[in-house]
Amino acid sequence: MTVNQPLCIKFISEANNHYIYDTESNEILQVSHLMYSMVDNYAELKSFDCESYLDHSNSACCPSEEVLKTLKVLWKCGVLKPHIPLQTSKIKGIGLPHSRYSLEYFVAEYSRMLTLELTQKCNLNCIYCCYGKYYSSHRSHGKETISCDVAEKAIRDHLDAKHSGKTITFYGGEPLLEFGLLRHLIEYAKNYCNEIGIEEPSFSFTTNGTLLNEDIIHFIVKHNISVFISLDGDCKSHDSNRIFLDNRTGSFHVVFKNIKLFIELYPSYSRRGIALTLTACTDIRKTNQLLREISAYFPVIFASAVSDNHVLGVQSIMEGCEVSKCSGLSSQAKVPPVCPDFLNWTPERLRNYNNCWSEFYATLLLSHEQAQSEWPLLFEIFVSRYRKIHQRDIFRLPCMRIPCDCIPGAVRTYCTTQGYYFPCEKVENTSLLCIGDVWSGIDSEKVEGLINSMSELVDCNNCKAKRLCSICPNDISERNFSFGSHMQNHCQSIVSDVERVLREYMGLIEKKPDLFESIQWGTVCDDWLREVYFIINDNKEICKKCANYTNV
Repeated sequence: MTVNQPLCIKFISEANNHYIYDTESNEILQVSHLMYSMVDNYAELKSFDCESYLDHSNSACCPSEEVLKTLKVLWKCGVLKPHIPLQTSKIKGIGLPHSRYSLEYFVAEYSRMLTLELTQKCNLNCIYCCYGKYYSSHRSHGKETISCDVAEKAIRDHLDAKHSGKTITFYGGEPLLEFGLLRHLIEYAKNYCNEIGIEEPSFSFTTNGTLLNEDIIHFIVKHNISVFISLDGDCKSHDSNRIFLDNRTGSFHVVFKNIKLFIELYPSYSRRGIALTLTACTDIRKTNQLLREISAYFPVIFASAVSDNHVLGVQSIMEGCEVSKCSGLSSQAKVPPVCPDFLNWTPERLRNYNNCWSEFYATLLLSHEQAQSEWPLLFEIFVSRYRKIHQRDIFRLPCMRIPCDCIPGAVRTYCTTQGYYFPCEKVENTSLLCIGDVWSGIDSEKVEGLINSMSELVDCNNCKAKRLCSICPNDISERNFSFGSHMQNHCQSIVSDVERVLREYMGLIEKKPDLFESIQWGTVCDDWLREVYFIINDNKEICKKCANYTNV
C-alpha cells in the first residue's frame, strides 16, 4: 500500500535547529537534518516495517538505520504517523468523556454564557467602531433598548439549563446608559436562582467608562461584577479615536477621572480590568507607561487590534494581539479614498512599534518578572500569542474533526434587543446566523446547519494547523462576496502564522530554556468546554484505518 506522509509543519530556528510539529499528536520534535529531510519521502514507504524502506535514487537522502529505528519508536508512540486524507464530515451529536448527547439536547441543556444586548445606544462615536461609517457588514448605531420581558426570559432560559455556566454579561452600545435596567436584571437573576435553588450567576460587562460614578461603582463591588473599562492608551492615543457624539471632544479625561475614583473607593477590588483596542494611532510606549501606573489596581489587561488585513492587503501589524473580528474592517467596508488614520502605519509608527518590542524581548530574556513589570501591555500580548501553543494538549486527535470550537447556542448565546439569539455579538446583523429567539428557544437544526456549513467550506481534517486554529461562525456570514477565495486566503494565512509562531516559540526556548515554564499562564477552564467533542457520520473504513495507524 502507499503510505502518505504525516500531517506536519517543518521549520528551522534562527539557531539552525530542525523541528517538526506533528499535527495529529500536537508534539514538537527537534530532529536531525536527515530525519527532517526524510519526512518528505513518506510516499516511498511500503509499510511500517523499517527494513522495507526503499532505496532512493539519491543515496545521500537515504535514511540511516538509526533514523528508521527512531521513526518506528515514534510511530509506536503515535507520533509522525502517516496521515489518512479524510472527507468532509457531518455532525450528528456532541460527546463528553463519559456521555454522548444529541445536538438538540446539548443546545437545550448546556448554556455556558449568556450575553444580553442591553441597548444599542452609545454616548461615544468611536471612529473604528464596527457600527460606524467604515463598515457595511454590521448594523449602524441604533436607539433600541431590550425590554424587561425579553431579557428576563433569556435569563431564565440560561439559568434553567441543566448544565449552565451561570455567566451573564451585558453588551451595548454603552450598557451604563441603561444602568437602572442592568441593576434590575442582576437582581432578577439572583432572585430567580434563589427561587429554583441554584447557584447565583457571575456577571460582567465592558463600559467606555464615561458614566461611572459612586453609585454605580458601589453596585459593581457589592455584586462582585467583573468590569472592563475601555481605555485606548495615553490621552493622545485614546482621544484620536474614542470621541463623544459631538465628534470633536475626546473622552480620555472623563474616563481616567472615573478610573481614579474607582481606585480611590476600592483600591483592592480585583474583578476589574482594562480593555484596549490598539490601532496605528496608539503610542505603545506612552500607553505602556500609563498601564504601569494603574496595573496594580486593574490586574487584567485585554488587548485587541483593529485588523488592517482587508484594507492594506498585508498581514496585521499587531500580530501578537487577538485581531477583533468585530472591529476589523471586512471586505465590504466602505473604505474612503484615503486610509483612515487608525490604519495608517507610517514608517515612523512602525519603527517605534518595533523598537518597543525589541526592548521588551531584551528585558524578557533577562527576567520575565521585570518584563511584566516594565512592559505590562507587551507582556499581555506576548502571553496571548504563545498561550495556546504552550498549553496545548499532547494526544492524538480522533480520526475526524469539525472545524469549530464554538457550539452556537451552548458555548455562547447572544440575545439582541429584539430577542433574537445569535452565536455571539460579532454576527448579530446576519440573518443566516440567527439560531432562534427567546420565544421558541435555540433551533438545533440551525446550529447543525451552521457547523456543517463551516465543515463544507474548509478542509480542516487535512490541514497542518487544525490543532492550533478554529473557524468562527462569523466566517460564513459574508457569502455574497468571493467566499471561497476569502477562506482559501484565510486558511493559508493561518498555516503561515502557526509556522511563524512555532519558530518564534522554539527560538525563545533555545535562548532561555525555562522561559515559558517560569511564566504564570493563568488557570485553564475546568468546565465541560475543555472536554467537548463532535460526534460525526462515521466512515467505518476510514475510522478502521485510523485506528490501525494509532495502534501500531
